[in-house]
Amino acid sequence: MESWMQNSNGVFIDIHEELRGYSNVIRFLRIVEEKEGLLQYCNGNNSRGRLLFQIFSTEFIQSIADIITNAKGPILEVMAGDGKLGEFLGSRVDKEIIATDSKNYTYDIQYPDWILEYDAMQALDDFDPSVVILCWEPLYSDVGDRIAKSGHPLIWIGDPNRCAPKSGLLDREHIRMNSKYAIGRYDSIINKLYNTDIYLFNIDMKN
Repeated sequence: MESWMQNSNGVFIDIHEELRGYSNVIRFLRIVEEKEGLLQYCNGNNSRGRLLFQIFSTEFIQSIADIITNAKGPILEVMAGDGKLGEFLGSRVDKEIIATDSKNYTYDIQYPDWILEYDAMQALDDFDPSVVILCWEPLYSDVGDRIAKSGHPLIWIGDPNRCAPKSGLLDREHIRMNSKYAIGRYDSIINKLYNTDIYLFNIDMKN
């Protein structure tokens, strides 16, 4: 095990303390899965007690940045949680990224002050974004489907078996990115089982 993977107390680091390359992330998560299980780690068994749903790497964030690079207006993230996706993305694109969350405290999430407290659909109306990002929509939500129905370009990230599986969202026309860099809390690095991905709605990748 490499020294950077644990703190001085022998606890696995919070992988989102900084943005790391995919090769380091996947190597780290393999050891985590072998030692204690990926889900347990994502449920807060890490040095900062961070709750993790999607695990980010430099390559994953860049793939999102490439999609929004030609957006003409603000980028809106709804259900942003602790804001790490927007934070990492903001360092790689010259775009206004507005991060919002209803902050209903269903999960033990530490919300930074710069996350605006907004209902997702109200944020859509108020900010009129050029692109909406939604990462790990809750189980019983239909927000993603409502956003796609509205016609707004939507980048939806998650596990279709765990994220709003009955909303009907994926019955709509979409592009699945088949990203090799997408890793979620229920995936298995050891068994090479990956269910999470990036899905695009109302976005023409030809332009």
